[in-house]
Amino acid sequence: MDEYDKIIVDKIIVHYSDLIILPLILAPTVSVGASFGRSASSTLRHDAERHENTPTRERGSEIIVLPLIILSFTIKTNGSQMCTFSLNPFRKDAPDWTQPSFAFLKTTDMPEFHSSLPGYRPTPLRRLTDLAQELGVGDILVKDESQRFGIKAFKALGASYAIYRFIKNEWRQKFGSELSPEMFRQADVFARLGAFTFCAATDGNHGRAVAWTVRMLSQKAVIYMPADSVTMRIQSIECEGSKVVLVDGTFDDCVRRCAEDAEANGWQTISDTAYPGYMEIPKYILLGYTTLFREMENSINKDDTVEVDIVILPAGVGGLAAAGTSYYV
Repeated sequence: MDEYDKIIVDKIIVHYSDLIILPLILAPTVSVGASFGRSASSTLRHDAERHENTPTRERGSEIIVLPLIILSFTIKTNGSQMCTFSLNPFRKDAPDWTQPSFAFLKTTDMPEFHSSLPGYRPTPLRRLTDLAQELGVGDILVKDESQRFGIKAFKALGASYAIYRFIKNEWRQKFGSELSPEMFRQADVFARLGAFTFCAATDGNHGRAVAWTVRMLSQKAVIYMPADSVTMRIQSIECEGSKVVLVDGTFDDCVRRCAEDAEANGWQTISDTAYPGYMEIPKYILLGYTTLFREMENSINKDDTVEVDIVILPAGVGGLAAAGTSYYV
């Protein structure tokens, strides 16, 4: 990647999930530049190494160059290489957001829905005052998702909204009327629609979010996890009343098994990973995550003045990163 243009920075926001700081954000009017070395051929083992061209910061200067770690991963099992990093082949310099495939991004009812759920409250922003001072910036804020709905992960925003939209669509098709957020948890709705079994593949948090939502609706869920999953993660899902199926292999194998069983049994898949023939539900999950950014904006920005300059997000499977991109770009 070529050197980024300098930008004026006043605040940096860091996303915090599962007790791990994942992203970053900056503050008082300083110029921040960042250059990325070309590292297509460099790889990292399980321990991420700092790139040899990591920029440095000059104290007493108005220019702060953020320390960067450029990562690419090679995962090996039994001595054989499984996968390496890849660049997004669909990236565009100037996306055309007017295309029909992006129409769903105009949806705005996510905060209204989430605020109707029991236990909802915006998660807090934590100030990292000492770190901001050390970096020479005005403010660093951490969006702390460790308190989200008691399941300690932002994934609840996506799973709950996706299931809501599925039920809403089922209701519209059957009765020709709209299902409101307040109706979502009413037993009468499922007495009229019938019972559902939801299923999902997960490494932990998404599966628990699906299980948490389904328990709230008194429905059934089957969650597929890799056989070598941590016992605590398996138990946290079972404690929500869902069945856990352990699959030999990777997360991708779980996704495949989940889709096959859903087709065979008439279940509804709630996957945060899109694949050919399954594109709708992941869009709703993406939309659900955007409530996180609305909360952040509402707590910081005053009088329609933008107070945040940079928001850095983890990529992971890509749902949260895509949600942030759709919200800000």
